[in-house]
Amino acid sequence: MTGYADSADEQAMKTSREKALFADASRLWWSLMDVGGFSYRPDWLGSRLPDQGYFVSDGKHELKLKTVTVEIVYNYLVSVVEKLIDPNLFIGGWIDDDGIVYLDVSFHFDYIYEAVTAGGWANQKAIWDIKNQHAIPL
Repeated sequence: MTGYADSADEQAMKTSREKALFADASRLWWSLMDVGGFSYRPDWLGSRLPDQGYFVSDGKHELKLKTVTVEIVYNYLVSVVEKLIDPNLFIGGWIDDDGIVYLDVSFHFDYIYEAVTAGGWANQKAIWDIKNQHAIPL
């Protein structure tokens, strides 16, 4: 970067990522509507979603909504994607029993005792058991 303006390559990469985020936002919104939740990490960050362990919201980047649109999901992704430098951070979304939509940045933990402890510190309602695909109330 020159300090004055983004180079053409930097601008093209930014535009490409924004397009990818919008396509992902559409897919994630559908997942919220269809199955009630999602876990996500952009492909360009290079790590895959784990198939076991636990997700716990960090409690700092939580967004609570009564309704959600693709645009809201996209804007949330744009606002937090730069926070995912740590490979153990992911973006999650879910709908609780009262119909409230939560979008958040979540940590991945291998062990339940770590997840429960972190969830307690972050004042969370639940943690997500990845392998068994269900919430564990706290």
